[in-house]
Amino acid sequence: GAAARVAAAGRGVLIVVPDGRDVARFAAAVAAVAPGAVAVLRADDPPGERYRAFLAVRCGRTPIVVGTRAAAFAPVADLGLLVLWDDGDPSLAEQRAPYPNAREVLALRSHRQRCALLLAGHSRSPEGQRWLDNGWLQDLGDPAVLRARRPAAFSTADRVRSPFDLGRRLPASAVAALRTGLETGPVLVQVARTGYLPLTACAECRELAQCPACTGPLAVAADGTVSCRRCSWEGRFRCPHCHHERLRAVRAGARRTAEELGRMFPGTPVLQSTGDHPLTEVAADPAIVVATPGVEPPAVGGYRAGALLDAQSDLWRVGVRAREDALRRWFAAAALLRPESPLAVVADSADETVQALIRWDPGLAARAELRRRAEVGLPPARQILQVDGHAADVAAVLADLPETVDVLGPRALPEGAERVLLRAPDFPAVRDHVHQLALARAAAHQGRPLRLQVDPAALD
Repeated sequence: GAAARVAAAGRGVLIVVPDGRDVARFAAAVAAVAPGAVAVLRADDPPGERYRAFLAVRCGRTPIVVGTRAAAFAPVADLGLLVLWDDGDPSLAEQRAPYPNAREVLALRSHRQRCALLLAGHSRSPEGQRWLDNGWLQDLGDPAVLRARRPAAFSTADRVRSPFDLGRRLPASAVAALRTGLETGPVLVQVARTGYLPLTACAECRELAQCPACTGPLAVAADGTVSCRRCSWEGRFRCPHCHHERLRAVRAGARRTAEELGRMFPGTPVLQSTGDHPLTEVAADPAIVVATPGVEPPAVGGYRAGALLDAQSDLWRVGVRAREDALRRWFAAAALLRPESPLAVVADSADETVQALIRWDPGLAARAELRRRAEVGLPPARQILQVDGHAADVAAVLADLPETVDVLGPRALPEGAERVLLRAPDFPAVRDHVHQLALARAAAHQGRPLRLQVDPAALD
């Protein structure tokens, strides 16, 4: 609606989304209210089609542009509105130098071209919350409207307390919620991983099972075949710690979960939607849909119930953005349910992240995450510079830094490389100093190239 009104007023609109599925969905929605006014810029399209769309945008024939992260640089004429959907999605961060993030690119364009910026999504990133706290953004959400649309999320009483506690992965309360929803339509079950048993451990000593060739994680297929998820090694497992030969599951994938649910609900269709085989839409008939994050298909009329089976495992993941990513995936799945439909969250109800979902308040989790980042001095509370390179080259950089610089690391990387994180009271000066030092060393052919990145999306 906002895009159509801005375009009708003669101004340009740029909508940036994380992936191709979102592009198709947003382009169809905008075309329904503004036929013929939409151009799509998507990296997956053939070169000829991309170039024709680019020319249409460059010549001003299409006032509304929808695309993935590269579209953030699209030359839209007379910009009036910039829209970014799900700004916390890691797909919006470019993996190649100079590593631009679509969120920062659109923010700069909004400032320089004096146009509106709209960050939209089901959840909220710490970066968005910081801009909101600083008064640079304004919250447009109506709490009353949001509460009316939320599902009836609840934390299961018999929650998972250990990664090995598979007996409680499908607690009775979650099964009861699914059974209630199946009386009137389809239900959604979100699992973290594809496959059958994608992560295993020794059944005797419970050490994670590792590939003897590359130390990658061992997975078990439905036919019992043991293979490595990293190098595809296949063979017989023998634990190097206790010499036991039996494996036990640590994580159950979509196929194993679908198999278990098929036994629990005989006669009910069980559908799977994964990255390899995504579903586009589900009918309104009773069915169980097992989906991995990001490929949950919408259901006609909305799902009647749902369950987030690996919610506690998501919180146990190691990573600075683990909780942020978990909540973003939960909200995306929960938004597909009909209002007041039961949603079972297999996680500790005392956790702030779980409470944010139950209360349907993404700002609660974003504020808590921003507070934690400020306590440890990590982005977006403080800027950091990540320096990757050979150990000798990184040491040369550290030797030329002022004493006021706070150095985190070094951390060993493969092939003799190291990584350090730099923080400083005068961050721009340190950033520019290291950049000039890296350029000078490269021009003089001293050592190996350094990789510099400001506020990387992943810090692990």
